[in-house]
Amino acid sequence: MERWVAREGAQQRERAAFLVTRFGVFEGVTSEVAQKELLAMGKPAVPALLGALRDKTHGWTAARVLGQLGLSTPEVIAALRKRGDELWFSMALGMLGDHDWLAKQAPLTAVRGLTARLKAITRGGPPRPLDYRPLEGWLETNPKERKRVEDELAPGRSYVRIEKSDVDEALRALGSPFAVVRWHAASVLGDRRLRSARVILPRLVALFDDRSALVRRLAVLSVTRWKAAAKGHLPAIRALKHDTDPVVRSIAEER
Repeated sequence: MERWVAREGAQQRERAAFLVTRFGVFEGVTSEVAQKELLAMGKPAVPALLGALRDKTHGWTAARVLGQLGLSTPEVIAALRKRGDELWFSMALGMLGDHDWLAKQAPLTAVRGLTARLKAITRGGPPRPLDYRPLEGWLETNPKERKRVEDELAPGRSYVRIEKSDVDEALRALGSPFAVVRWHAASVLGDRRLRSARVILPRLVALFDDRSALVRRLAVLSVTRWKAAAKGHLPAIRALKHDTDPVVRSIAEER
């Protein structure tokens, strides 16, 4: 049994070493196929990915896969930090939860990393608990960088798909002092798969008078995505026909 396990491990490591050579390749075993296989492989892929980080051209691909894998070890974190000011390296560190280090970096690096778990880029790996607090804490001490964060999480970006266990944090975030956090939370709560309409919908409706037009837009859109469960809130939606924001008015007029 031990020999079989050792042989199996050696074969996986050998396969991973081959797969990282396919980064940037678009025929045969393509880069996309290689990344998916490495993700499915999990921990045995880490050594090959760490080696691939040193590649100046395709190291960013290895960084992304490491971030998606979600295996935060001292070795992985140290290797990623060496190029932490680069796009996918900072986002990988964010995906792995290295928020304290990221918060001490230059604003661009910090924002890319601190918003990483709020985007869909973690898809393919294990779910990460929703947590807006690292970003909120950084915004409190870096208020001049608010616009940079808002651009990074602008509506239309691909947001993370939250789990039922994340609902409490998303509901808490609806009361955040930062509009960008409120509109992100409002958006991700529009997922009917969460099956918590009685709790979620009244809290979203309460945002219909939010001072931020973007928060109001995303709140009303999320309520409408709940389909039949939202019928009881149609009067509140229709009352927005006189909202100061033309997008909000347009949504209300369609109901």
